[in-house]
Amino acid sequence: MSAPEQQNYSAAPTDVIVKNPHREHLAEVLRENTFWLITCPCLCGGWGIGPASNPCLVADAKCLCLEGESYTEDCWTDYGLCFSLQKTCCCISHCACPPGGGANDGVPLFACCNMRWGGQESGAAKPESQAQLMQDAFLLFYFLIEGCGFIHCCDPLVLGSSKCCCLRSTHFTADCCPNDRPCCFQKQKTCCCVSVHRMPCTGSSRDGVPACAVCGQVIFGAPVPPEQVPLAPA
Repeated sequence: MSAPEQQNYSAAPTDVIVKNPHREHLAEVLRENTFWLITCPCLCGGWGIGPASNPCLVADAKCLCLEGESYTEDCWTDYGLCFSLQKTCCCISHCACPPGGGANDGVPLFACCNMRWGGQESGAAKPESQAQLMQDAFLLFYFLIEGCGFIHCCDPLVLGSSKCCCLRSTHFTADCCPNDRPCCFQKQKTCCCVSVHRMPCTGSSRDGVPACAVCGQVIFGAPVPPEQVPLAPA
């Protein structure tokens, strides 16, 4: 499963929720499959027990305009076994294993002054953000597994995406105060351990976490079922 198109967050209307498959799945796990030991506004979050797998690891975090997520996926995907993409302002760097990345991911085998060779680029780049960035970048050089270049400064200002076997993580810039999630939060599930922290302390009824719960009983602030939440087009 590929990472969501992070640059769309800043352009999305603030009165709807942008569909993010990993965030939606985590919210479902928190809402339907987590036994909450305690959540309380005084603690700005809480802890619970969830299923040990599916997924084994998933995390979602935000601090004002910086946002990130981590999750497990197949060891071998369309992006290969391992890769790292980093964009800061107009500078972009990339490395990948195997050489050339995957098919149509915008990554060549060789490049010099944006003249590109190889890399399984048989058609247009995939619509995911990292593939589009690599296709649009002016590559100063790329040699087998690593290269760097320049690209537009914004949209997004900062983006990082990496994969090491089955572990995948992304970070990016987003709206400071979106309508569909708190301005600061950290939600994580590792095996059966679940932890949530958020600000403001009551969070959002859409994130799957009750405002206050003790030993599996919701005291107040039950999460909203997904069918009651308006979604933006994918």
